[in-house]
Amino acid sequence: MTIDTRSEIVTFSRALVGLSADPADVLSARVYRDTIAPGETRVRADEMALMSSCALTCRAILRRFIAHPLLDAPYRIGAAVADLVVIAYAADAVRFPDSAPEPGDMLIVGGGEDGGGSEHAWTVLDVVPDPGYEPTPGLLVTGLDGGQRDAGGHQLIALRDHEIRDGWDFTSTGRRRIRYVLDVAAIVARFGR
Repeated sequence: MTIDTRSEIVTFSRALVGLSADPADVLSARVYRDTIAPGETRVRADEMALMSSCALTCRAILRRFIAHPLLDAPYRIGAAVADLVVIAYAADAVRFPDSAPEPGDMLIVGGGEDGGGSEHAWTVLDVVPDPGYEPTPGLLVTGLDGGQRDAGGHQLIALRDHEIRDGWDFTSTGRRRIRYVLDVAAIVARFGR
């Protein structure tokens, strides 16, 4: 995968910022549903617009760049994170918390009793070193996070700042253990269109 492909993934991801399921914004809600639920029935797409969209957003980004049966099949409730991990394992693209993510990579964080919070998936847009913490410096990361909420409580895809250090993802709302770093370069190399 070339640097240009990573740039394309980041550019596509940034185009999703601000999409909301708010029915009052008819155009945004339609694009939002078409992004996270392509090919689904209208009823299922409406249901999916009410679900946390963190991993659904990551699936949408992958769908743009790869072909895979899990992304083409009707969505199975609760399987979004598992689908991402299965696709990454099939591409030998699963890295663990000790590897630094690159732009376009996806992180799975949280979950379990030791995870620091509910499971969450997000996409890396930009990474810079954060030398501010000793003895282990970290990374400052701009992420694209689905599963956020707008002022009316509707699902929203938004930019978020993350700090990564010592196997943890820190945000303004707390910290979650990093479970997986999914290497998009390897995923696109294996399943790219």
